[in-house]
Amino acid sequence: MAYPPTYNPQGPYAPQPPPAPSKTPLALIIGIGVVVAACPCIGVMAAVAIPAFTRYVKRSKTSEATANLSSICSAISTYSQTERTGLGRFLPNLPSSAPRQGTPGSQKISDPETWQRGGWREMGFSINSPHYYVYEYLNYYNGTFRVRAYGDLDGDGTQSVFTRTGTYTRDLGASCGFLQIENELE
Repeated sequence: MAYPPTYNPQGPYAPQPPPAPSKTPLALIIGIGVVVAACPCIGVMAAVAIPAFTRYVKRSKTSEATANLSSICSAISTYSQTERTGLGRFLPNLPSSAPRQGTPGSQKISDPETWQRGGWREMGFSINSPHYYVYEYLNYYNGTFRVRAYGDLDGDGTQSVFTRTGTYTRDLGASCGFLQIENELE
């Protein structure tokens, strides 16, 4: 369908104004410049953020070991207060809560029977959820004991070791010392 021509007072062949210059090329150049300038900035931010995030994740996993060692020490202290066991007869060495050579970096699920054996049951400590660390209690039969947590969080074969050494006496019961950490973040 043809439309009637529009009325032009100067005639059909009158000069038309030139088209406005396009701003697309300049906008395109500016846009490319912004992208080129932003890429290195994003790369630098990623280079800083990724290792920091990895350390944060590892550190959050180590909180399991410190919390569980504190719980074990509290359980040993409570047990020693109520049972008043003699020096050297406190608790026998306890088997590890899981095999130390598990899949590195993965959570372990202890056999529920582990926590029902011997001293773990007597002291009232158990872990009912997957955990990253293996726990053990060692009695040195000279008035001292050691509680440890072992774990390989990143699978590189190097283990983090969290240790609390404690003492017990017939009169005062058990008390745990400060936390000692080896290779916290491996």
